[in-house]
Amino acid sequence: MNGRNEMNIPEYNVQVRVKNNYFLRRMAEKGFASNAALSRACDVDVHRIGRYINFKDAPLTLNNEWRKDILQISDALNCMPSDLFPERHLRL
Repeated sequence: MNGRNEMNIPEYNVQVRVKNNYFLRRMAEKGFASNAALSRACDVDVHRIGRYINFKDAPLTLNNEWRKDILQISDALNCMPSDLFPERHLRL
């Protein structure tokens, strides 16, 4: 068996997801078990938090300033924004 069905279509679709572990680890350290729990604590939309964790949205504005959402999240996590997004993450 070569991993294909009779129509010669691959049977598996393998995906790899990269997430911001600095962000996720800080959430866990502060007792937030989910994006929703953090969302309630910092008044940032739960989907927006997910987009930051998944590197879908940039934490900086075009003027290289931290977004208001990131400042609110950092405050709730009792850390600096750079603790969640080290310099090397800002270039992703």
